[in-house]
Amino acid sequence: MPERLQDGAVAVANSPWRRREDAHASRMIQAVGRYCIIPAAIIAIYRSTQMWYGYPTSQGDNALNDPFLMQLVLYSLVPLLALTTLTLPRMAARSIVEMGPMVALLGVFLFGSIVTSANPQMSLRGLVQIIILALPMIYLRAFYGARGAFELLRKVMGVLLVINFLYAALFPHIAFMSGSLNGAMRGMFVHKNAYGAYCAMTFVMMVPPDINIRRWDRLLQVGLCGLAMVGAVLSKSSTAVVLLIVGTGVLVMINILSRVEQRSIRAITFGSALVFAILLAGGAGTALLGEVAGQFGKDVTLSGRAEIWQTLWPVALDKPWLGHGFAMFRQTAYFQQFTTTIAWGPRSTHNTYLEIVLNSGFPVLIVWLSIVLGAIFRAVLLVNVTKPDYRPLQKSVAAIVLVLLVSTSEAGQMLGPQPSWPILVLALYCIAAATNGRLRRNSVDGPTWNGWVASPAPR
Repeated sequence: MPERLQDGAVAVANSPWRRREDAHASRMIQAVGRYCIIPAAIIAIYRSTQMWYGYPTSQGDNALNDPFLMQLVLYSLVPLLALTTLTLPRMAARSIVEMGPMVALLGVFLFGSIVTSANPQMSLRGLVQIIILALPMIYLRAFYGARGAFELLRKVMGVLLVINFLYAALFPHIAFMSGSLNGAMRGMFVHKNAYGAYCAMTFVMMVPPDINIRRWDRLLQVGLCGLAMVGAVLSKSSTAVVLLIVGTGVLVMINILSRVEQRSIRAITFGSALVFAILLAGGAGTALLGEVAGQFGKDVTLSGRAEIWQTLWPVALDKPWLGHGFAMFRQTAYFQQFTTTIAWGPRSTHNTYLEIVLNSGFPVLIVWLSIVLGAIFRAVLLVNVTKPDYRPLQKSVAAIVLVLLVSTSEAGQMLGPQPSWPILVLALYCIAAATNGRLRRNSVDGPTWNGWVASPAPR
């Protein structure tokens, strides 16, 4: 009897109607990836840049300009994400679980900061905004794998870079800033610093694994790398120049460490390099940064940001546990209540770490840094030049390091709707999924189709 039942089960599995049902399900899954996940990821990357036509060229006006249509672009992600979640619930649930318990702990603290916020509705809206921008990148990695996700990211960033140069060529009178920042290129971005940082990040994402002149895609990547460097220089952003140097250094360092078989040696080497970098930044690095900043007519704190930080530090200590409310110090009106003594009227904290403490308290900063730094060390231990996930992990570490660096001089780079946010989420989730994948001894990579992202079944 058991043998007959087994034969019957095999016959049912191989029956024509069953095969037709499986083929239909496969086509539906591929359609969700092609028409929901990919468009959502593209929209999230674009929306995070806040690129738009006709931003005011004056630094004093641009911070107030938030076109209504950009909000529509953001909320157009909601139906795409809802359809993906309802169609592929197991993939969505698994994606959330793979992010780990530390992310859940972070969510608890963020919820607490919203409850005690000076404006709970504003804080809740800010949290929903970053979740909407994060989910497409998580689903992209979960559905297409690390290589497919980074391939799409690279192509979208390259297209947006070209669009900014075309915009500058067609509309130079609004693509370059005026006033105290006269002549600094910002393209379709709100500010030249955001544009410069984006160019530096694009450069890191575009660096090819090799320079093969017989392959047009390699030559195209090299050309876009050169274009990104030009954009960073034209932005007249000293931060962008530093990011280019650091990003290149991280890629080289990860390449070297990936060839070291002993993980303990990797950890010691990377830790020593990190300590050395911190000491260098506090000593000779400060002088070097001062020289770089001096070439752009700025001081070592990159435009006098130290005055802001000294003013806001006591404000952070007033509410150290849950802060003033998530995203509250992104609101210019609320921020300026505490900076009335600063004559030149700053509009942001110019420091993401301080902003996180002001918004949500020290516990959120500690948990968040534990997630980010832990991901870097796990990637350093995992990366192997012979594995197919080598390039995504290498790019992930470089992206995280760049975001950590730019966060020292710019606001909103982490836990904020900035160009770095979707990239950071993708990098962190790729590392988390790679860790879980190695534990399950499964590949973390999805195939590609004609150079574009393929449509495999969700994993």
